[in-house]
Amino acid sequence: MIRSIPSAFAGRALALLLGLQLAACVSPPVGGGLPADERLELILSNQEGATQEELARDLRFLTLDHPRHVPSLVADAAVSIETGRTDRAVALLDTVLSAEPDQVDAVLLWTRVAAGSGDLAGARRRVEAALRTRPDLPELHEADASLMYLEDRLGEAIQALDRADALRGGESWRSAYHRGLIDEARGELEAAEGHYSRCVELDSSFEPAARRLRWIAAERAGEGR
Repeated sequence: MIRSIPSAFAGRALALLLGLQLAACVSPPVGGGLPADERLELILSNQEGATQEELARDLRFLTLDHPRHVPSLVADAAVSIETGRTDRAVALLDTVLSAEPDQVDAVLLWTRVAAGSGDLAGARRRVEAALRTRPDLPELHEADASLMYLEDRLGEAIQALDRADALRGGESWRSAYHRGLIDEARGELEAAEGHYSRCVELDSSFEPAARRLRWIAAERAGEGR
């Protein structure tokens, strides 16, 4: 049976991994001989001084040594996606989800890969299956909303985001960003701008929201000419 630790840890690992930047040095694999939890923590804490390839390599060694450690598998999958190794990511995520079908970080990553490849039906089946067992997880309702947005079900997407925010007790950066996308799709740029600004306020490192704000500003400037 796959051993798991609290989702907050895996979620923190995933959040750290999504902001990777390239560096210039090469170093030996990190943390050999340590327990899986400690080794993963060390790898993540050292990431600012490592290249993406070094981080990917360290995580590959980690999952080879601990092939049933869920947070390591999820972290390896996240970096594999960022470095274009989607086949590896899917294999890692399938390993996790075969044992824990509602493991939220794995569901979100698997859905991202499936939707990105055009398999919206597969992504929807995965999210709906997870929601049946864990309707209490706001992240799953946000994933549901993102798929509804891609399916042009904008009203239903807003309702899913409302459920997510109610479960969390407040708006997340993901919810704010998706609300902005929905408003933009409806042609309501002023409302979209407010949601993107809220997203940046909640997570200043999330570049897509900042990019949408720059686009809106450029559109407004063009109209004023």
